[in-house]
Amino acid sequence: LSYMRPLPVLDLYRHTVLWLAVALLIEALFDSSLHRWVFVLLVPAVWLARIVIGEIILSPAEVAGGVLAAAIWIGFLCRLRARAVVIAILFTSMIAVQALQPFRFSASARPFGWVPFGGFLQGSLAINAQSFLEKAFTYGAWVWLAVRAGCSWRLATIAGGALVLCLRLVQVYIPGRSAEITDTIILLLAAAMMRILRDGCATDL
Repeated sequence: LSYMRPLPVLDLYRHTVLWLAVALLIEALFDSSLHRWVFVLLVPAVWLARIVIGEIILSPAEVAGGVLAAAIWIGFLCRLRARAVVIAILFTSMIAVQALQPFRFSASARPFGWVPFGGFLQGSLAINAQSFLEKAFTYGAWVWLAVRAGCSWRLATIAGGALVLCLRLVQVYIPGRSAEITDTIILLLAAAMMRILRDGCATDL
């Protein structure tokens, strides 16, 4: 039909990978066949919450990404031995793609922002808070996925910090992107918080 537009491929990929990471997290929490049903029910529940509470209109890519992730996870990925490795690789590529969009580079570099959270001091407080929470989830999930895939916490933190820093340094050549140290700091803070929580739970046990 003429009014139907193709889904943005990168947005579809991002939503699909994010949901796959959530599926792996649910598997780790429930550790039984029940996790499949929890994941299937969680996807529409989150959509409903975003519509009712956040008064957000869901994008076609967001809906299609959730459906595709559920189909992939239940169809075969949940039974794959190396599923954590596969999702970690997909998640890493998603972070790289997001950082390098729109893939238009300038010949001259802009200054790199070495002041942590400098960009958060400008603009809307609500938007900046939402951006911070999204970044904290994304980078925290990356470290968790790397550990789940077999890396040590130290290696995952160092590799994640180096990856994010390199991507932000490249952003000095991408017009309109915030090339600064903040994202690396957020990843390190998320990794440190995860380590503190893990050690605290181990101590309680």
